Amino acid sequence: MMKLCPHPGCRTLVNGGGRCPKHKARGRKNRSGDPFYKRKAWLELRRYRLKTEPLCRACAREGRTRAAEVVDHVKPRADRPDLELDYENTQSLCASCHNAKTMSEMQRQWAS
Repeated sequence: MMKLCPHPGCRTLVNGGGRCPKHKARGRKNRSGDPFYKRKAWLELRRYRLKTEPLCRACAREGRTRAAEVVDHVKPRADRPDLELDYENTQSLCASCHNAKTMSEMQRQWAS
């Protein structure tokens, strides 16, 4: 079955799903392989953020109550590596809100 490549804005049809050859290599990075996310300093900051902000910040702005699962960098590490361990540059998000935010950031990056 032919489907559109899931890369934002790509109109290439691919057989059986997945990305087209042009975007296959640009797939989402596996963050679990990033040593930063295994560092003691990050794990402690993450644990503290989820303890002090257990609900998703984005959902709360929309009047919803949902448990946070992810600690997100408000300003992405790629843009501001100097803020990667700054508590004020983190926020608690549910997986759905984090994925939407990440996709929006990726679309802006690819558009430029």
